[in-house]
Amino acid sequence: MKKIIIGICSIGSGVGQSVVDSCKFFREKVDLIGLGNNPLAYGAFDCDNYAIIPSYYDDQYIVELKRIIKKHKIQILIPGHDDEALLLAKNYETLSNIGAKVLSSPYELVLTCRNKATYAENFYEAANYFVKTYKAIDIKDEIFPLIAKPEQGFASKGIAIITTRNDLEKIQLESGYIYQEIAVPQEHDPSYNAFIKQLTKGNNLQVSEISLQLLFDENSDLVERCATYNTLKGGVPIEVQPYAAIELSGFIKAIKRSLKRLKAFGPINIQGRMTDHGFKVFEINPRFTGITGLRAKLGFNEVEFCIFTLIYNLKIKKLDLSNKYLGIRQVASKKVQKARVKPIKEEDSLQKNILLTGSTGMIGSYLLKQLSDQGHSVSRLYTQEKELRDNKKGYAINDLKSGKINLANFDTIVHLGFARPNSTDNEIHSSIVNSFELATQAAQSAVDQFIFISSQSVYGFSSNEKFTENCKTNPQNSYARAKVNVEDHIKSITRLSNETRFTVLRLSSILAPFDSNLRHEAYSSMIVSLLKNKTITLSTPNRLISKIDFHDAVDAINHFTNHSPSSVYEVVNIAPTKSLSLLETMKNVAQELGKTEDMILTDSIENEEPNNLVISADKARQQYGWESKISIDETSAFFKKHFGY
Repeated sequence: MKKIIIGICSIGSGVGQSVVDSCKFFREKVDLIGLGNNPLAYGAFDCDNYAIIPSYYDDQYIVELKRIIKKHKIQILIPGHDDEALLLAKNYETLSNIGAKVLSSPYELVLTCRNKATYAENFYEAANYFVKTYKAIDIKDEIFPLIAKPEQGFASKGIAIITTRNDLEKIQLESGYIYQEIAVPQEHDPSYNAFIKQLTKGNNLQVSEISLQLLFDENSDLVERCATYNTLKGGVPIEVQPYAAIELSGFIKAIKRSLKRLKAFGPINIQGRMTDHGFKVFEINPRFTGITGLRAKLGFNEVEFCIFTLIYNLKIKKLDLSNKYLGIRQVASKKVQKARVKPIKEEDSLQKNILLTGSTGMIGSYLLKQLSDQGHSVSRLYTQEKELRDNKKGYAINDLKSGKINLANFDTIVHLGFARPNSTDNEIHSSIVNSFELATQAAQSAVDQFIFISSQSVYGFSSNEKFTENCKTNPQNSYARAKVNVEDHIKSITRLSNETRFTVLRLSSILAPFDSNLRHEAYSSMIVSLLKNKTITLSTPNRLISKIDFHDAVDAINHFTNHSPSSVYEVVNIAPTKSLSLLETMKNVAQELGKTEDMILTDSIENEEPNNLVISADKARQQYGWESKISIDETSAFFKKHFGY
């Protein structure tokens, strides 16, 4: 299934961030586009991309939103603010016509939910459960205290306590207020005494509430529900405890009839309080809430359910709010790279602090020089103590493990250093351990970009398939399995945090004059044999394997270091545009080196089905503008020059 592209509106709001947090549990299935008018919105940096759009109070909001939808091919829009939800619902058809489905109930229902004065009238099936609403002219002294709130208010703003006739007269000077009975907590509620004490002083102590979240399908049938008891501070939930929805069964039975009649779809949040006279409701919001992400952590991921089950009719894991845990909401901080702040362009900050592993190999040494020549500050991390002793400058892997390296100082980590295919099991295991540690610490330190150099060997072999990034991995040896293990670990990290963007580059087999490694690389060894006028024998002449010149490999890594993909986790094949058979390759080499083709012998079994390994580089070319440049003739010429022939 292709990734679903989701636009999260009001990305800097508590609701927007809560939706983002919920999406972290299924991050590999979606691309998130943050939408808002604040270039420093916290949630924007948790998305794959984000766009600056006008305020929803701006006349050009819908016009600009339509442009952004088309540009990013957004399929689902999720509102993050009450006023915005109303506007999106009003323009539901317009937005649907360009391919974006608004995750919202109909406009009429959204509008109805805004008017608290008419709750009992419009949701008449559940009228007895709403706090009583009074007109100013009908208020008698004996029913004080009351709560005054704006008719179209939200998020507990503009609320006042009316305890006397004088209080009422002051509020009446301001238009648009309604007057309601106060839902006093039950006497055994932990917040009761504090609530009553503040009430006598004319204060509305927002210390607790019950939040009921209902989910409705396309037929407006109630399909999922959960409830929590929330401890509040300043009207904001700071402690969230699962609450038995069965305690609210009478209300749920009544309100679902109202919402069925009013054609509810998706999330409906209802806030109330359990009083000595039963459950009393004071607010309805047809959207997700600021604790949606926390409910997801407790097992009730309503965002995932709405996207995949309600919209795409796919089965997902059962929603089950665990009563083993409670949720707490504290303060979070985030580090972001300045170049990622809109509208500042990435090109405005070209120089990077880079940490490079594998700098002693041929690819690593060439890459180190290229990056340094481009003005980057490159530090080296050695996975073997001997390398550090020989080179003096840099860090050893034990420095990383002991916490001596502050990875927060680096913009990019390029992890090239890894055991070779012919290494021992212990060496390969060490590479896995080192890679896990480096990737984990990179995420913890919010390093902006992490590039892991993997291998085409993760795909296994095939007689006719050309492997793309979407193909399943099928590693055939311990080296390939090690690469897959690291890839899987990195992917799991992105489900927990996406402040670091991970790119996995699956390199084709490298053609290079690896002096100390020639005996392990058959193609390179055969090129050297031809240089020395030695006859070579091809046991599988028709075999196709993607082979890439090491200059191209260096160029590809350099390209992705300077052009970070927008996705939090991206896999890209690095391969030549065309893969030749072993026989075709060696014939071209012989011709370039001025050798005769009779130096090439074949020893093939008739009708043998070759074990091919060919990967596609279409994604690298089409999405990221990189393609191989070095031909096999140029590779042969480099070998000739390198060895002095």
